[in-house]
Amino acid sequence: MKKFVYFNLFLIIGFIFAACPAGTSKNSVTDDINWENDPNGTLEVINNTSKDMIIFLGQIPNFSSILGGINKSSSKMFDISSVSDDVNIGGYMILRGMTIEEYNKNKLYIAGAKAEYTAIVTYDQEKIHRAEIIQSNFGNYCFIVHNTWQTGIELRKNRPEGEKIIYLPPKSYYVVYTNSRDYIDIFPVYFFYNQILELIISLNLNFNSWQNYAWADPRPITHHYGIYEIPNHDIMAYLFPTEPEKQQLQELINNYPYSAAFIRCTNNVPIYTANLRLGKTVCGKDAINSGETLLFMLSSTVEGQAMDLNMSLLDEMVTIPVKQNGDVPVIKNGYIYNATLDYAGYGIGPYDPQNYTSEINTGSKLDIYGEANE
Repeated sequence: MKKFVYFNLFLIIGFIFAACPAGTSKNSVTDDINWENDPNGTLEVINNTSKDMIIFLGQIPNFSSILGGINKSSSKMFDISSVSDDVNIGGYMILRGMTIEEYNKNKLYIAGAKAEYTAIVTYDQEKIHRAEIIQSNFGNYCFIVHNTWQTGIELRKNRPEGEKIIYLPPKSYYVVYTNSRDYIDIFPVYFFYNQILELIISLNLNFNSWQNYAWADPRPITHHYGIYEIPNHDIMAYLFPTEPEKQQLQELINNYPYSAAFIRCTNNVPIYTANLRLGKTVCGKDAINSGETLLFMLSSTVEGQAMDLNMSLLDEMVTIPVKQNGDVPVIKNGYIYNATLDYAGYGIGPYDPQNYTSEINTGSKLDIYGEANE
């Protein structure tokens, strides 16, 4: 079981009980919250709750991060092109949801309001992505979870495939509310965005070890002394990951089991398009225009195997063997290679293979992020 530490919740709990003037309704013009559907949006949010919600971008709600409002039991399209600089590249973002009642009560300090709903969504150019608003646990008891890791963590209840408790962005914490004092086993799932595959990879650790999950002990949010109710300073906090987990994670990051190798092919031959035989591009395009670089994916083995790779030109009428230090290339899964097709000019006419050369380097191992370890 994970070691626990005490955490002073004086300020945090103070925010929960802050009394603020009630705000205006969701239809108020002064709130400047957009409740209309955007037909050109690329993010669909589904609100399956019985509450009208304000949607925020990021872990901490503030007025500048409001995406808009969404009515109860409905769905809405959001345009996220103006809120993300890398929307054409791809990535992920955190959405938080707050009831309209909570929003109106806490306008003087919106960051201290209770955002009960959370979602993680991916995005990239021109694709429609969907997120369902999920209600995290809430009630009269609570504990704190900390993500000390550099990537996001999803915490699940009682088993690795169990109910989602909360998604924690990197270097963040969250107060989990419950309706009882029953102990809860918390299992972390770690998320990584892979730039090569353009998808989010989730990792579970070895849950046979007691070191890889927390046995959470919810404590009362407040204590009652006669007619007085004061914040409880004895709230438990749990840190993810532990030191043993960090070692496991780093090993998995450095040795992620890719099922393919990747080859960046650059066509340096003027005018003519080229292709790498046997390969399929990640982007779905096959022909490499002059001066262009495409990423190909080849299935090999972890140990590596010799592969007869060829570049072709002029509707495959000219074939040029790809060489690695003068020999047949050895390709390993989980590695990225750079290959070029160049004009040598030793032959006669454009159909003479002696006019062209193609070389591939020895490659670099990829980590889980899709970054090469030189």
